[in-house]
Amino acid sequence: MSDLKRMMRALAVSIIRYNEAQTEKNQSALSRLKKPHDELISDLEELIKEATQSYDSRTPVLNYLLYLIKKFKPMVDETKPLDDTHYQEIENNLVDFILNMKKLRELSHSDKTNIEYDGKKEAMFGFIRGVLKSYTPCISAQIIEKIIFIPFELEFSTSEAGVRETIKALVEAHKTEVRENYDLQAKDESLEAENKQLKERNGKLFLAVQEKEEELKRLQAKHSALEATHLSSIENENRLRELEGKFAELSVVNEENKNKLSLLQQENAELKEKFDASPVKTTSLTRDLPGQIGESPALPIIPGSYTRLLGPHRNSLFPGTFFHYPVTPILSPSTPIGVTPFSLTPKGSDTP
Repeated sequence: MSDLKRMMRALAVSIIRYNEAQTEKNQSALSRLKKPHDELISDLEELIKEATQSYDSRTPVLNYLLYLIKKFKPMVDETKPLDDTHYQEIENNLVDFILNMKKLRELSHSDKTNIEYDGKKEAMFGFIRGVLKSYTPCISAQIIEKIIFIPFELEFSTSEAGVRETIKALVEAHKTEVRENYDLQAKDESLEAENKQLKERNGKLFLAVQEKEEELKRLQAKHSALEATHLSSIENENRLRELEGKFAELSVVNEENKNKLSLLQQENAELKEKFDASPVKTTSLTRDLPGQIGESPALPIIPGSYTRLLGPHRNSLFPGTFFHYPVTPILSPSTPIGVTPFSLTPKGSDTP
């Protein structure tokens, strides 16, 4: 808060303190100062009226304070820089107020002087009380000195040049502060707008990153599937190579078997040729043997001994007629135990 703003508040506090001095009431100055401007003005008007009911000699001075508050406090509270003419108007009116209060400080409370402000002249009593009060300043003068003068290094004895210098410094400092704060506020608003844009941009980027992450996850899943497929392909390829190797081995074996088969076929053909060229064919002999034995004695049966046809301890052939010739057991010392050799003797043959 600038000193100029503090002086505007001091003007309002002076009215409140005067009311408290006259009515002996606590008027809660701080809570009143926090009210909106119009409500504050309304409160101050009521306080002036209440404080001057029994003694209205200080009403013009209090109204002078109220005028300054009503007109210039909104200007001072403005956060946007004002034109220099407005600041100059504030400065001139505050200087005039201080000089007018100095003038009243030199007069007896029974004397009046015309004080000009707001384009009009108002007659006001002086601040010095009579002999009964030892020519001391009145209550309103004491309040103005304590609350408005002293905090800003002013006195009733301060020269006009000193007053102008002090008030000018207050106004210039306030003007600089308002402009700096306004520039900072504008910069803050610009930064806030830029920050808002950055937040929006970051939000879009965040969404884009999320989309990219989702896409990356999909690609990773696809890559994993491709890797699995690739591994499966490698396994299948290895298996195929293994099968091809086995097939090659089987082909070799098959070729060898073909060669063996060819040799066997060749050998079989040779055997067949030899068999076909032989004068005695086993198949014909075997097929015609029964008929030749039963019907023709001309079968070339060779007499001799035949073993393994009789069981052990038997001297006859199996039951029934299998041979048409008598079977004669042949025993000799060299015959194995359990084997009975025999001989076939055709009918009408002299062969023993």
